Amino acid sequence: ADTTVLLLLVVFAFVNVSVLVLRGDDVGHDHFRAPTGAPALGAVVCVALVTQHEGATWLRAAALMTLGVVVWGIDRAIDHRAGTQTGRTS
Repeated sequence: ADTTVLLLLVVFAFVNVSVLVLRGDDVGHDHFRAPTGAPALGAVVCVALVTQHEGATWLRAAALMTLGVVVWGIDRAIDHRAGTQTGRTS
C-alpha cells in the first residue's frame, strides 16, 4: 500500500505540473482552466507527502518502475521485429 501511495503521489505531482505547463498552449477554443494556485498547491503538497516515505518504500517503487521499463522495452523490441509500431502516428 505504501508503494502504491508513493507512486500515485509522484503521478499526481507530474499531472499538476503538466496542468501548469499546458496552460500556456493556445488551443483555439473554450476549455476549462483551473486557477493557477490549485495545481501549484497540489504539486507542492504531493512533493511534501512523497518526502515522508521510508527508504524501503522508495526501493520497492524503483524496482517496480525498473520492471515496467524492462517490460516496455521488450514490448518495443517485439513490435519492432514484427514490423508493427503500436501507439505511433505516421
